Amino acid sequence: MAESTEPVKKHPYTWSRSAQVKVPVTIQLPGRVSTPVAPATPGKLAVAPILQKNAVLPKTPNQTKANAPKPAEPKNAQEQTNNNNNGNSKPGECLIINEKQRSNPVVKYITQVRYDWTSQITTDFLPCEDAGILFLSLRYHLCQPAYIGVRVQAQGNKFKNNILLCLVDTPDHRNPLRELNVFAIKKGLTLIVCWSNKEAARYIETYRAYTNKPFDSIKSPATTDFFSQYTDTITSIRSVNSTDAMTLLKNFGSLKNIMNATHEQLILCPGVGEKKVRTLHDAFHKPFVTSSSPQKTKRRKTTLTSFTKVRSNSDNSQ
Repeated sequence: MAESTEPVKKHPYTWSRSAQVKVPVTIQLPGRVSTPVAPATPGKLAVAPILQKNAVLPKTPNQTKANAPKPAEPKNAQEQTNNNNNGNSKPGECLIINEKQRSNPVVKYITQVRYDWTSQITTDFLPCEDAGILFLSLRYHLCQPAYIGVRVQAQGNKFKNNILLCLVDTPDHRNPLRELNVFAIKKGLTLIVCWSNKEAARYIETYRAYTNKPFDSIKSPATTDFFSQYTDTITSIRSVNSTDAMTLLKNFGSLKNIMNATHEQLILCPGVGEKKVRTLHDAFHKPFVTSSSPQKTKRRKTTLTSFTKVRSNSDNSQ
């Protein structure tokens, strides 16, 4: 049988186009040294030898220079600004952090505001001149319960707003949080509870970002459309939600009709139960100010009588 003269199909590891080619073939693989291949014999393909998987090939000087690691750059301009502080910032210019908090993992999440370090403050974080933030890990508090009392005593009443930022990092937190809440009330502290270092950093950044902004900046925009005003009005009644407000408006057509509806008419609305109907009906038909109880009325009359007697005695003495 005569040998076929058709060109052999390409193989992924050969450059030999035909079995009749008897010249050395050189294979150039990306990132590897060229390997000469022996001449192909008739009926066989020239296949390059496979390099070992963990073989280390020498690199050229150009490759070594191109693959050299580059120095780390700041992620953004704000991070570069944070790293350039030299401890000379004054309260109010940026967020001031106590030197004792350098190992605190919360600091690495503070990226939205500029901050500086100092050892001249008694609090942990100073977002502005009249607010001081003490940071407390609940796990550390369980090990050192007297720590927070010493810190609060050292801080004193230097700030208008004294904030206790508590990080809940232990599963057993119900009783310790209850005790901290009582402690904060007695000491005049604002207790803020957070559940991660990132959340704690967001609270600190928000205090700093809203330092010089007016009170209107944190208020929600006023709504002027009818449906929003109607929903806000009807949901101010206890146990009535926005879905109930939509159902009532669809059945009665207007707030006036809802207010004038009877108990039997309200109970026909789907999804509105007996309790909600009673609450709605009482809100629209009962007086807002209840009459004084007999006991209060008697006490008021007794107080007026005593005051009249004292006044008459003082007039007679004169």
